[in-house]
Amino acid sequence: MLGLEKIQDKFDMFENYYLPVFYAELITEDDKNFLVYKKVNEKFEELVFISKEKLLNQPIYIIKENEWDVALNWEEVIKDIECNEYKIFQHYFERFQKFMRVYIYADSPELFLISFEDITYEKQFRRILIEKNRQIDYLSSELQNKSDIDIATGVYNYQFAVENINECITLFEEDGADFALVFFNIMDFSNINAKYGYEFGDSLLREFANVLIDVTRKIDVVCRMYADKFLVIYNNCDIDIARIMIKKVVIELERKMKFPNGDVVNINGSIIDYDTGDANTLISKLEDKANENKKLGLNIIM
Repeated sequence: MLGLEKIQDKFDMFENYYLPVFYAELITEDDKNFLVYKKVNEKFEELVFISKEKLLNQPIYIIKENEWDVALNWEEVIKDIECNEYKIFQHYFERFQKFMRVYIYADSPELFLISFEDITYEKQFRRILIEKNRQIDYLSSELQNKSDIDIATGVYNYQFAVENINECITLFEEDGADFALVFFNIMDFSNINAKYGYEFGDSLLREFANVLIDVTRKIDVVCRMYADKFLVIYNNCDIDIARIMIKKVVIELERKMKFPNGDVVNINGSIIDYDTGDANTLISKLEDKANENKKLGLNIIM
């Protein structure tokens, strides 16, 4: 009973801050561990669009598959938390299109409180701040080539990519926020221009940029580096999740981008997560990997 009183106090604290919160019990059944909802507040009901009557005494995975975030394994997240301690981390939830700070409190080995704080605006503000600072630099220095936007495609350009990658490195070192970089290259683009004309080539670049925008999240950054080379900065994302994102790009390309004769536009590229080095070092690494991957065939990004 004392344990329930303690976790109820924590529950009330998060509720007083108007945050979504629930507590759950760890159940073992058939040698498998899973969390079961024991109490949820109204803010959590609003977050998941499910009433507490449907949630209580049900395992968390009833809103996990397709609706929750399958990339987050709650049982793995809680397994190393000591009693009477908090675990705090950040995660992007695809279903809600929100960047959340997640608070987990272990009251006992079987009882856990989980609350969420929406920090999407905080993350977006960092990117806006970079853009505004660059606009100030542009006005003060009158250097036309420091505009953030690639005129031909409407996505961010090389200069902005470099600054944003360096900002991601800073966040990784300060907060441990993962990010992945994916380099895309349209195959045989010079031959496409020669065969169909530069006007078609320009429209192909715009269409490819739009595909990348359509399949990326609000917190990701799409850039045209030069010629037919594009880069996507996947924030709060490790390399395994980024590979899933790449599959979405390939599927959309097959569906939306075709040549006049009906053939599909092919790409190749590369993917890395952060290890060491600055933005220019990482970009060079991506380009070298992409060139090596060309030898492996079409639509190879690894």
